Amino acid sequence: MLRQAALWVAELDLALTATQDLDAYADYDWAVQKELERLLAKEGRVLDPHAREIWIPRETHYAPLYQGTYVEAFVADADAVLISKACKAPEKNAALITEYLAKGASERFFKLAKKYAVELERFV
Repeated sequence: MLRQAALWVAELDLALTATQDLDAYADYDWAVQKELERLLAKEGRVLDPHAREIWIPRETHYAPLYQGTYVEAFVADADAVLISKACKAPEKNAALITEYLAKGASERFFKLAKKYAVELERFV
């Protein structure tokens, strides 16, 4: 899981906007995709068909979220997700990044911001 869904799972103390789509890099059979789409629909959500286009840092850590017989799910770490948002859509995510900085961003976030040339001054 990537992007907003990953931030929900991280349970950060941030004001997150509700989203109906699930961003996920996926390597699964068609039947698994259809079942995931069915389960998401029951919750009023959809699988984002463009999730493969999302840029996320190479340093992203993925934590296990679910381990089943046929399916494993992992969630991207919050710092990588926030860097992705700050790099690729800074205007859209300005309030979220500003809030994260104000509440005490992690050292890892600052290192990734430096590496990927995120202009943090625009968020303060």
